[in-house]
Amino acid sequence: MTLIRAFSIATRTQDETVAVVNDLTNYGAPEILRSAEAHFMVIAKMDENQVLTLLTGVDNSAPTSALSYTFTQGLDGAYRFICFIPPAWSGATAYVAETRDSNSPSNLLTFASIVWHASDSKFYKCILANTNIEPNVTTNWANYWKVITDFSAEIAPIGVNQTILVNNICPTFITDDIVTFRYEDCLRDEIEEVSDDILINNASSWQELFQPVAMQLMLAAANSLNWESKAPRADLVVQQATKKFCC
Repeated sequence: MTLIRAFSIATRTQDETVAVVNDLTNYGAPEILRSAEAHFMVIAKMDENQVLTLLTGVDNSAPTSALSYTFTQGLDGAYRFICFIPPAWSGATAYVAETRDSNSPSNLLTFASIVWHASDSKFYKCILANTNIEPNVTTNWANYWKVITDFSAEIAPIGVNQTILVNNICPTFITDDIVTFRYEDCLRDEIEEVSDDILINNASSWQELFQPVAMQLMLAAANSLNWESKAPRADLVVQQATKKFCC
C-alpha cells in the first residue's frame, strides 16, 4: 500500500488571527509510523496568481511527532502547505551541493541534498558533494554539511526564467487549502441582523435577504473550487467577496 497524505485547515482562534493545519495522514500498520519520518513544515499565503508569501513562526520543534501546525494568518484566502520530508542520512548515498550561475551567483540553478540525522535530531544540508561523510561524526564533516533550521530557502527562483520551484531533491508533500474565517464571521453577522429584523417585523421585503444569500453563494463557490484543487481561483473568489460585502 501507499501512504496517503492529507493536510487540512482544522480550527482557529476566536479573534481569527491564528489557524491550525492538521496532518490527517493515517500513519501506522500497514504503513510507516509517524516517528519514522522527520517533517519540516513551510506555510505560505498564495494569491490568485500562485505567488507565495512565506509565513514566519511556524513551530517545527517536534519533527518526528508533530501532527498539527499553528500559524498566524492575516488574510482570508488560499494557503499552501509544503511539508519537507528529508530522508535519513545513509553512508551509501551520494549527496550533492547546490549549484549557482557563475555569472550571477545569486541565481540558484539546482538545490542541495538535505538529510535527517536521527542521532542528534537535526537536519543537515549538503554544502560539498560527498559519500559516507556522516554529519556531526566524521572528521571534518563541517566541510560537507551544515545544520539547516530554515527551509524557506528551499523554495526559490531557479534558472534564467526565475521559475519558482521547491527543492526537487528533498521529498516533499504539498497541498493547498483556504481560510475563510473573517468572511464566515461577516456572513454570520449579516444573517443574525436579518434574522433579528424578521423577528421584530422590521424586514421591509425579501430583498433584505439578498446580501447574506449572495455571500453564502460566493462562499460555497470558493469552497467548491478548493475541493476541486483550484485554490488560486478560490482565493480570488474569497478576496472579491470580502471586498464586496465585508469592507
